[in-house]
Amino acid sequence: MNTLTLLLAAFAMAFLLSRSFMLSIIELSDKYRLYDKANLIKLHEEKVSSLGGVAIFSVFWLLAFVFVKSDFLPLFFAGSLMLFLIGLRDDLLGVHAYFRLAVQVLVAGMLIYRGMAFPSFTAFGHTIPAWAVFFLTATFVLGVINAWNFIDGSNGLAAGLTVLSTLAFTLYFFLNGNQELTVLSCLLTGAILGFATFNFGNRARAFMGDNGSTFTGLVLAFMVITFIREGKHLPVSNATLVQLCLAPLFVPVADMARVVIVRLAKGRSPFKGDRSHIHHLMKARGFSPLSIALVLMAFQLLVIVFSVVMPLAIFAISVTLLTLIFSLYLLRKKQVADKQTQLKPVVRQKETLGKVAP
Repeated sequence: MNTLTLLLAAFAMAFLLSRSFMLSIIELSDKYRLYDKANLIKLHEEKVSSLGGVAIFSVFWLLAFVFVKSDFLPLFFAGSLMLFLIGLRDDLLGVHAYFRLAVQVLVAGMLIYRGMAFPSFTAFGHTIPAWAVFFLTATFVLGVINAWNFIDGSNGLAAGLTVLSTLAFTLYFFLNGNQELTVLSCLLTGAILGFATFNFGNRARAFMGDNGSTFTGLVLAFMVITFIREGKHLPVSNATLVQLCLAPLFVPVADMARVVIVRLAKGRSPFKGDRSHIHHLMKARGFSPLSIALVLMAFQLLVIVFSVVMPLAIFAISVTLLTLIFSLYLLRKKQVADKQTQLKPVVRQKETLGKVAP
C-alpha cells in the first residue's frame, strides 16, 4: 500500500468511525440527559451533549494503534488518557481548575521526561541549559492544551481551527517523509471532521467538551515539538521552523494570551472564566456561531499561508497588521451596536406615543 492510499484509508476510517460513534454518544446523552451545563460564559441555549471528545479520543487511538508502530505511542496514550479522563469528569461532574492544571503539569512532565521536549538550542551565543528547555517545553505544552480548552466556546470553532492545524501538519510531515506522524495527523483530522458534522453551524448537536479540547491540544503540542526536533535536519533556519509550527496555533494561543493578560491586569485569576474571549466579543457584536467559526478559520488560514510564503520579519509585520485591522473592525462593530442600543428606547417611545395619540 503506497503512502497516499494509506493516508486516504486512515482519514476515511477515522471520519466514518467518528460519525458512527457520535450518533451513539448523542443517543446516550439524550437518554441519560448528559448535557453541557449552560452558564454565563457559554453561548448556547439548547441542550447539547459535551461528550464529543469521547468519539475523537476513541477513534484516534483505536486507529493509531492499528496504523502506527512507535515505541513512544503507549506512553503518549497513557498521558493523553489521563487528560481525557480528568476532562470527562469535569464535563460531567465538575473539577476545580487548579486540580486540572496539576494533572496537566503531571502529564506534561512525564512526557517531556521521556523525550517529548524541544531540542537544545543556543541564544545570544550561549547554549540553553537542559532545565530551561524542560521548563520552556512544559510551558508550551500547558499553553497549547489550555488554549484549545479556552477557544472551545462556540459551535464549530475549536473543530474548524483544529482541522486547519492538522492539515498543515499533515503537509509538513508528508513533505518531511515522516509517514507515522502524517498518518496521526490524518487520523486526528478525520476524527475531528466526523465530530464536526454534529457541531458545526448555528445549532449544534454535540460539543467537544474539556475531554476533547484538552486531548486535541496535547496532540497538537506533540506535533509541533516533534516537527521542530526533526526540523534540525531541514534546509531552513530555526526561526522559519518555529514560524511554520506556531502559525497553525495562532488564533487559540493569541486569544488565550490576550485573555490571561487582561485577567491578570484586573487582578483576577486567569482560570476564572468570563466572556472576554474572541468568540464572546464577536457574539456581542452580532456574529452568529457559524460566522464566528468561518471568520476565525479564514483568519487562521491566512496566518498559515503567510507563514509559508513570507520571511520572518514580513510575516510578523503582516500578522500584526492583520490582527490590528480585525481588532479595529470589531471595535467599529461595537460602536455601531452601542449606537443602535441607545436608539432603541427612543424608537419604542415614539411608537407608543403614536398608538395612544387621538
